[in-house]
Amino acid sequence: KNGCILPEPHPAIKSFNTHLSMLRPLEILFRFATAPFRVLPDVIVLGETRCGTTNLCGHLVSVAEASSSSSSRSGQINETRIRRIKCYTPFCPWAFPELDHKESFYFVGHYLGIVDPYFYRMAFPLKITRWWEERVLGNIFFCFDGCAQYLTSPSAPYLIASAYQNETSSSSSSSRGREQ
Repeated sequence: KNGCILPEPHPAIKSFNTHLSMLRPLEILFRFATAPFRVLPDVIVLGETRCGTTNLCGHLVSVAEASSSSSSRSGQINETRIRRIKCYTPFCPWAFPELDHKESFYFVGHYLGIVDPYFYRMAFPLKITRWWEERVLGNIFFCFDGCAQYLTSPSAPYLIASAYQNETSSSSSSSRGREQ
């Protein structure tokens, strides 16, 4: 029909293409590959839908921004350096302004069903970013994840606990290696 040689694509292909346009597939792959080199969040904001988690997460970011701007306005009057809070927000797989920089959605399966606690860190900054902010720039590094769906997910508490338990055991074993 209409002089076109190729047949009309299957509706599932159109649907998959629409789904991909809302995701960030290449960044997701990169983050999974670099997960061992990433940090876990300092704070996880739990809540229910429409109970203020977005507001609280926005407030966390604004407090960090206020500390940053007030220290730059005050200048270096005395010799003591004012430490700024550098707030890093989680990666969101969805290219959606309301969700971006607030929720990772990791433990509710939004990454093709992968919820392995080892890969949870893929949604957060690289360890070298924390090192750079704290050791080189002298800032306070702060990272959070705020997801309303973790409160109602029956498996999320166990998965989160497992992610942090793995972090504690790996950091204690690496510190034992340095002592020997």
